[in-house]
Amino acid sequence: MNFSRPIKELTSDQLLALSANPNTVIKGAAGTGKTMFCILKARQLCEKGASVAIIISTIALKRFIQKAINDLQIVNCSVYHQYEWFTKSENSFDFILIDEVQDFSLKLVKRIMELSKKGVYLLGDSSQQIFDKTFYDSTTTIPVEEMAAQLNFPIIEMKKSVRIKKS
Repeated sequence: MNFSRPIKELTSDQLLALSANPNTVIKGAAGTGKTMFCILKARQLCEKGASVAIIISTIALKRFIQKAINDLQIVNCSVYHQYEWFTKSENSFDFILIDEVQDFSLKLVKRIMELSKKGVYLLGDSSQQIFDKTFYDSTTTIPVEEMAAQLNFPIIEMKKSVRIKKS
């Protein structure tokens, strides 16, 4: 992923998402830039002095995001695997971003929200759901759209693939 792209090269969906207020769901198919948004949003918030946590459900994605955070030298940003968050951390942060939220239960998302001082960003795609129960306490996961409706969060949908070049 190229995190040094100028803002003018981002898609209109990505720009809209980057300007979104907290307590928003960012929805999009694989390759639309949700994880890139997650990293760029964390950088944007941390550059303003906020503390940020990114929580994900797979160890491979945690490693990828952690490497990007380290490479970009983003300070005040911590990356956690879902199980690690609930067993070792549960610290309070200004903002919390949950990538692959379709693999979290509404119960866990609400618990995470309680530890966010200024809000959360939820990123996901129901069609990419891997798990039907969470790692931490085996509560049932739900579709992203249902989660947004129950939390009364707006949804911003990323529609354009940025992973595969036209050429």
